[in-house]
Amino acid sequence: GAGHGPGGGGMKETTYVAMVGTRRAVNAQRDHVRAVLHMLYATDLGSDVVVLTGHAGGICAETELTCRALGQAVVVMQPEYRPDQDHLQAVKALYARDAAMVRRADVVLAWPALDRKGGTEEEIRQARRQGRPCLLCMGDPPWEWAGVTPEQVPGWLAGLVVGPAQDRLPL
Repeated sequence: GAGHGPGGGGMKETTYVAMVGTRRAVNAQRDHVRAVLHMLYATDLGSDVVVLTGHAGGICAETELTCRALGQAVVVMQPEYRPDQDHLQAVKALYARDAAMVRRADVVLAWPALDRKGGTEEEIRQARRQGRPCLLCMGDPPWEWAGVTPEQVPGWLAGLVVGPAQDRLPL
């Protein structure tokens, strides 16, 4: 969880960045994920980052594919459920996985569905509950809000991992 970021004594520690988002990602959102990862790994911070993501298609699949293509560490977190479980049990397993991923993360980058419905909203709520900084990322306008540019993400992360997250961008 929080506190994985750079610590005292000059030693660098790992920063865990959860990258989550809609299964219904549009091309601009997929492009945004790729650009964010390319920008992150082009900075000094990138060498100390491990990305956490889910197992679903869309943003999570794009995150995993891009990290692997760049030769970077990625942990794909799976829910713990069995094929014989009913829908409610499967949803509970997904929520438990979401909570565990956010708990393990120092920060959360989220690409929610344009209609703001779906499982990503649970991950955003988990970030709020657990006090994790969460940056809502979208693609390019004409959306009502476009989030941040890929170039802004490394700086935002750097500002978070050098001190207490609570002193930085509030959710």
